[in-house]
Amino acid sequence: MKRRPGRKHSSAFKFKVALAAVKGEHTMAEFAQGFDVHPNQIMQWKTLLLERATGVFAAGESSLEEALERYGGPEIMNTDQGS
Repeated sequence: MKRRPGRKHSSAFKFKVALAAVKGEHTMAEFAQGFDVHPNQIMQWKTLLLERATGVFAAGESSLEEALERYGGPEIMNTDQGS
């Protein structure tokens, strides 16, 4: 089997492949053939997505505070969060 030169995949493509793998609607072999990527690469992207996904929710208020400091607040802000 002839080895292909290294390819650069966009982050959007990696996310698309990893998300499809997380959904698990097909086998790894089917994903590999459909996306033209080695199954091991798909597993690496899937693992990375799952490991880092919790960071989206963990950031919470600190990210909001950083954004407010950096970009300023909106003209109207809802401070009543249902309490």
